Amino acid sequence: MIMDKQYVAETDDGLIDVTSFPVVLWSYGEHAKRIVNDRQLDNIICVVDKDVEKQGDICLRGKRCCVISPEELRKAILPKDCLVLIGSDLYKEAIYSDISDLFKDRFVICKDEKNLIQIHKDIRECILFDPILNRKTYEGNCSTLLPECVSVAEKMVSNLDVSSCKYYSAIDAGHKLSVCIRNNEFEPCYVFQFSFWEQWDWRISPMQNDVLVAVNSACKQLEINRELICFSEIDADSKWCAEMMHAGVSDLEFNEENMVSILSKIKRIHYSGLSMPVYIDPWTRIDFLRHKLRNTKKREIDETEKIDGLIKKECRNYESVLIHGDFHHGNILKYRNEPFIIDWESMCMSDPMYDICRFVFYLRLYDKKTISDEEVLSIYFGNDLKTTNKRHYYAMMLFCEYVEYLLQLMYGNASQELVKHLIESIMRYKEEYAI
Repeated sequence: MIMDKQYVAETDDGLIDVTSFPVVLWSYGEHAKRIVNDRQLDNIICVVDKDVEKQGDICLRGKRCCVISPEELRKAILPKDCLVLIGSDLYKEAIYSDISDLFKDRFVICKDEKNLIQIHKDIRECILFDPILNRKTYEGNCSTLLPECVSVAEKMVSNLDVSSCKYYSAIDAGHKLSVCIRNNEFEPCYVFQFSFWEQWDWRISPMQNDVLVAVNSACKQLEINRELICFSEIDADSKWCAEMMHAGVSDLEFNEENMVSILSKIKRIHYSGLSMPVYIDPWTRIDFLRHKLRNTKKREIDETEKIDGLIKKECRNYESVLIHGDFHHGNILKYRNEPFIIDWESMCMSDPMYDICRFVFYLRLYDKKTISDEEVLSIYFGNDLKTTNKRHYYAMMLFCEYVEYLLQLMYGNASQELVKHLIESIMRYKEEYAI
């Protein structure tokens, strides 16, 4: 099968060229739809889903396709060389037992749509034509800046030793355009990032030009990630900033040694004494989510009113310092066996425990192995740890749980058990600290 676009899937067993084979896509949920629409995959011959309501004729990228059951798949006449593309390894064993005799080892476990990559011949083609970056450009209403983006990207690439690099792929990286430059073995070598539009959440909207300048100034003064960054540039009118950096990997183990390194690095920022013209109260995130949910989830929102009175005062009792603002395990990379904290665009003046507690909370939520609260507090505060520090830390951990509950409520995944667990945790905290 010959296609203009070439896609490869990064799997546990290495790279597989997905466009070289007819593809059977497993499931027709939102994840599968993103694979089709974002990646513009044209070689899907059928979709399999156990949900009867999803079965039947559908239109995929202008072509008629059919969603069938696993039983129907066994009866279908399929090409011998087709692949089964699975969106998550959660269902791998069940799928293998259903149809492994049909496909032998021709399964591609695409854990996330990020693992399915379109490759390009150069950075210009990637920025202008990759569907992921096309979507981001459209959402950010920033097409007028694309010529500048291409120009600065090509200039930075020309100053690199990329003779062994011939693959370029987009990265779905939040509110920026990002391109990964890969070598002949498809290993990431460099990452180009171009930030130029408003933040997408509750913190800064839109991203003011003076904030962009302040963030870049603070990063340079503190020499943040100087080992990672090859080149950086900011527009004369402060409309955008661009960086070319060495590519790290995200398989960092969050053991005690790395946690000490990570918490020491973020503490250095908190204790730097630098300031910038953006002050954010973390509780505004609660207010933002509650306001957004008020019309659709009024009963549930009313039930959480008591939470505000129990922890709000303590959560707002802090001294503002310079913080990362979006500190979580996804923004930590390993480069030369050392952890580096990346994506500093959300830097602002706020509560240092917002950084620390959000980081620890999401490590646990996503089942990353980490250390205890007592060890976190000991590493961060050392001999200066006071009861007031502990009380505020645990309040902010409850804040993180509260935010997650509101997010799950927004996505339709919240349950009574979640809010019950949250309130019970808060009551234990109240009793321990006599609030």
